[in-house]
Amino acid sequence: MGGILDSVPSVLSRLVVHIVVLGLVYIPSLMVMVRFLDLVSLESDQALLFEGRA
Repeated sequence: MGGILDSVPSVLSRLVVHIVVLGLVYIPSLMVMVRFLDLVSLESDQALLFEGRA
């Protein structure tokens, strides 16, 4: 029984490390994607404005 209980904290710590690493990797990429989508939507809006003026 002791062996199983000893392995549980290591599994939990590995999960925590994976979650932290994934968060550090994904949060900046998500922010970049959001900013990229904002730029694309702004450019499309400007293109529509230019077409409306022309």
